[in-house]
Amino acid sequence: MRGRRCAERLVSDALEAGSPPDPDAIGSREELAIALTALRQAANLSVREVVAASGVPHGTVSGWMSGQHAPVAAYRDRFDAVLIACGVVEVDQRQRWWEAANRARQTRSTRGAEGRPPYQGLQPFEAGDSAWFFGRDRLIDLALTDLVGLSERTSGVPAIMTVIGASGSGKSSLIRAGIIPALGRRSLDGRDPVLDNWRAVLMTPGAHPAETLAALTVKRQTVLCIDQ
Repeated sequence: MRGRRCAERLVSDALEAGSPPDPDAIGSREELAIALTALRQAANLSVREVVAASGVPHGTVSGWMSGQHAPVAAYRDRFDAVLIACGVVEVDQRQRWWEAANRARQTRSTRGAEGRPPYQGLQPFEAGDSAWFFGRDRLIDLALTDLVGLSERTSGVPAIMTVIGASGSGKSSLIRAGIIPALGRRSLDGRDPVLDNWRAVLMTPGAHPAETLAALTVKRQTVLCIDQ
C-alpha cells in the first residue's frame, strides 16, 4: 500500500499544480491505474465516455484504470486511442505513457496479496490475465500449430484460422489470454518459440467493421486477431 499512497500523492500534486500526471513517475500497475484515472478525470470523462470516444471495449478500459491488468504490445493501438480520448494527442507524450505501461506490466502487482479472484465472471480474460488462464493448453498448441502452417504459405487464398464455439465457451479468452501472449514465447516440441518476431494486433469490428479494418496498419509477420 505504501507504493499506492506515493503514486496517489504524485498524482494529486500534479493535478493541484494544473498539470497532467507524469508518466515517467509510474513504476507499477497500481500507479498506472491511478494516473490513468486522474488523466480521465482531468478530461472530465467517465469510463463509459472514454469507451465511446476511443472505441476500446469497456472491460479493457476499466481493467487498465482499475489496475486489474496493464496494456500489452498487441493492445498498443487501443492504448493510444484511450490516451487520445483523454487529451494526450502528442506522439512523444503517448510514447512516454507507453513506456510507463511497459514498466507497469513488468512489475509484479501487489494486488495478489489481496487475493484477487482468478475467475473473471462474464468478462473475457485479456492478454494481461494470461497468468490466470488455465486448462486450455491443448487448444493453444493446436492453434499455434495451425498458425505456423499458415505462416509458411506463400500463395493461394488468404491465410485464415477461425475459432468456433458456443456462446460463452471462452473463445475470446482463448484468443486474448491464450494465443496472443503465446506468440514468440511458447514453444512446440521443444523447438524455438512459435512465430518469434511476429506481433499480434487485436481488432474489434464494432458497428463499422470495414472502416475499422481500413484504419489499421498491419505489417508483415502480423497475426490479426478479430474478436467481437
